[in-house]
Amino acid sequence: MATGEAHKPKKSLPVFSALGLSKRTLLEQADLGDEGGPTERVLAPWIGLGAMLTFAIMVPLSMAAMALLRSVYAGSGGRPSPVPLYVLSFLVPAIASLSGGFLIGRFGPRVGPKGGALSGLIAGIGMFTIAMVGEVRAGRGVLAGFSALVIILVTTPSSWLGARVARAGKRSD
Repeated sequence: MATGEAHKPKKSLPVFSALGLSKRTLLEQADLGDEGGPTERVLAPWIGLGAMLTFAIMVPLSMAAMALLRSVYAGSGGRPSPVPLYVLSFLVPAIASLSGGFLIGRFGPRVGPKGGALSGLIAGIGMFTIAMVGEVRAGRGVLAGFSALVIILVTTPSSWLGARVARAGKRSD
């Protein structure tokens, strides 16, 4: 740079600024409670946290559902009804994703129903992938695992509803 040239400020790509990515350090991005701190917060970590919370809540619920199913089917003689299995297989992911969406909607800054739905979608895709791998490894083929696609249709609206209820409760506090 010659001595006569003016210093031009660096410009970042619009893609990075739209995603909330900046070149600030973590200390500069931290919310320290002062009004001079940053006002923008990235929502991606909260959405990922909601998906992980869905799995964390689903594990103990699944264990309780298996114990309940074991007791229901132990007393049935002959051919047992598959209805309790179907009901619990959709109820457990629905409750888990509702809880995950509620937690990020309640404690996450500016995480609304859209963020909750996205976390439910991510968790549902993860559950679908796990189900597909299990079906293929068991030798039942890919088509048998596509019934697990309905899980995505359960987790996404449930997590959306959880975040919506949490945001409504957050506004009334």
